[in-house]
Amino acid sequence: MSEYMIKTFAKTFAISLFGLAALSTLTSKPATAGRYDVAVVIGNSNYGKGIPEVSYAKHDADAIRHWLINVRDVNPDNIIDLRNATKAQLEATFGSETNPRGKLWRYADPDKDGEILVFYSGHGIPGLQNRESYLLPTDAEADYVELSGYPLSRLVKNLGIYKKATLLIDACFSGTSDGGTLFPSSSGILVTPKAIKGTTGLTILTASSSSQLASWDHRSKHGLFTEYFLRGVYGEADDDKNGNVTAVELKEFLDEHMTRIARRTYGREQNASLSGSPLRVMASFDPGMRPRRPMITDGNVTPQKETVAPAPTRTPPPPQPQVASRQPPPKWQPPKPEVRQDRQIERLNTTFVSNRKISVFRRPNPGAARAGVIKRGRQVQVTGWVRRNGWLRISRKNGREGFIPGDALPDRQAAEVRRWEKANQSGRAQDYMDYIRHHANGLFVDLALVFVRELAQKALGGNNFRPQPRPRN
Repeated sequence: MSEYMIKTFAKTFAISLFGLAALSTLTSKPATAGRYDVAVVIGNSNYGKGIPEVSYAKHDADAIRHWLINVRDVNPDNIIDLRNATKAQLEATFGSETNPRGKLWRYADPDKDGEILVFYSGHGIPGLQNRESYLLPTDAEADYVELSGYPLSRLVKNLGIYKKATLLIDACFSGTSDGGTLFPSSSGILVTPKAIKGTTGLTILTASSSSQLASWDHRSKHGLFTEYFLRGVYGEADDDKNGNVTAVELKEFLDEHMTRIARRTYGREQNASLSGSPLRVMASFDPGMRPRRPMITDGNVTPQKETVAPAPTRTPPPPQPQVASRQPPPKWQPPKPEVRQDRQIERLNTTFVSNRKISVFRRPNPGAARAGVIKRGRQVQVTGWVRRNGWLRISRKNGREGFIPGDALPDRQAAEVRRWEKANQSGRAQDYMDYIRHHANGLFVDLALVFVRELAQKALGGNNFRPQPRPRN
């Protein structure tokens, strides 16, 4: 076999192995480290002036706060916790119609890659005159909601000044609730408000569509949306078992479970509404170690108990007579450390120049502690590729290792991506060679040469031969 053919097959196999990981990281960005996130948690339960209370809003807010701190790793000092919030408190937090720089703006750090998370549990209400949706403060008057409510459109507009924000609303805006109508001066009124849409930077997930009711779950003492949202972000919505729960996975989980429970229990439709970025990562954890959800009642956290079956009792065998062995005892050997599949790293030796600011983590996990920042235009030395999630291991200035997401690599040309996709889908060597002929300078040449030494000893079975190199640490 000629040297040209060896290098050709090496580059072909390397592209096949790493292309899928590179494209997957480009389409789905991992969650940022929670230490720079800022959250607002609102639980409005006690209303007056003839407005029914929201029985489980406090439980919802307590459970979301616990999830933010213990799963999202949000600093408790970065959480604005509002209970029974008035209109003045909402305006002071999110800003007014002409000034969006409220308390939330003071908490957010524009120099960090943090995310803004806002959760609201309470009453939503439509305007009778303009059909706009409003968050209902506890001191509002429902008949004058256009004057005393906080417009949802204003909240969405003010959240638009941040690079990345997520809005979660466990409320409906139809004018009625599980506790009764929200308009004391009328009976049975039902208004269909105007829909609110998210943007690329703002993802909005609400408990129901504009004309539906948001139900309660009396068994868990939560809103039905909050209960199944928590189940999803604690791991049940992770369909592909990759440790990331995206917004679209969460929406599908709510449609399958929350909607079915609302129909069976109350005989009505309740469909969660998602707008904005469907690939927004809502939760991130080790796929083999899902976070354990506690039971929260009146602010007290109680971990869920595990039922362990008692070990069966065994009758000890009768003693056997001891016979002296003539063979020497086996030599002691230290136990071999267990190699975790999700920590296998392929060795690389390549460099690239960063085209943007890149965050460096101590471990290949978006929830890990940060080790520093690579500025734009700096040369980056890549020493390895994490097989599980496509992250890159790099060598830092102090000689220590760090990890960066796979999407930190410079963007490829569109023609190169299309040509690689064609080769990877067909699996033919002719298409791979066509890719190499047009894009000869690959990033994984050294690793490809390691693969080809192993593959040269095997018989190549035709154009559809697809190698499966054995994993190495």
